[in-house]
Amino acid sequence: MFQPERQAQIMQHLAQHDFLSVQEAIRRFSASPATIRRDFDDLVSRGLARRTHGGVCPARPEDTLPFAYRETRHAAEKAALARAAVTLLESGDVLFVDGGTTTFHLSECLPNLPLTLITNSLRLAAALEPRMTGGSLPRLELFLTGGQIKPGTGLLAGPGAQKSVEQYRARWAFLSAGGISPDGLFNSDERVAETERMMINNADQVVVLVDPSKIGRTALCRVAPLERISVLVTMDGPANAVLDACRKKKLRILSVKE
Repeated sequence: MFQPERQAQIMQHLAQHDFLSVQEAIRRFSASPATIRRDFDDLVSRGLARRTHGGVCPARPEDTLPFAYRETRHAAEKAALARAAVTLLESGDVLFVDGGTTTFHLSECLPNLPLTLITNSLRLAAALEPRMTGGSLPRLELFLTGGQIKPGTGLLAGPGAQKSVEQYRARWAFLSAGGISPDGLFNSDERVAETERMMINNADQVVVLVDPSKIGRTALCRVAPLERISVLVTMDGPANAVLDACRKKKLRILSVKE
């Protein structure tokens, strides 16, 4: 295979999976380690990819784009997923909510129940606060984690966020994702992934909300295997390998129509 064709296929892989390791590229393209490293170096020098441990990622993965831009992508689907997810809640529940653009839509549809919500999202907290003071969510108790703000996201991450989450126990963890595949749940940011793992470890049940663009995708960091997920909330659609794997793991699947 000539270099242009190989590099085009590398970029096609990155568009779907957000990460390609040197070893996977060697296997996929039957090329030497030196050849793959030259390809990676060339793509990085042209601004088409960026180096990361053991391989390459897209130059700017979706999760690093400004929140305001990401929030508008698949907005109708994300809102529908949030409306379905909140039907799981009962009076007195404690829930972790991560800082994804899909879980942000919970701010629009959280039910007026006695709930305790713990989040690492400044944006979600800011959206909920007027509903608490305005009377539509008077029984909501809202807690923010500590942590370092990720610019452009309103997200708190790092050791401070992890330490904050560690002190709580919740019935639910409501999570967005960079991708979900038969290998599990993925995120492109290591610090965010660590906070999500802590939420998973400290919750009785884990609910993952994913729009169709995330199905079948992977990213740099595996947050958790499918076995750690209790409920997958996604859009109604044709059968695929991810949903088949979820059913084999006995995950509950909430299929949502927009």
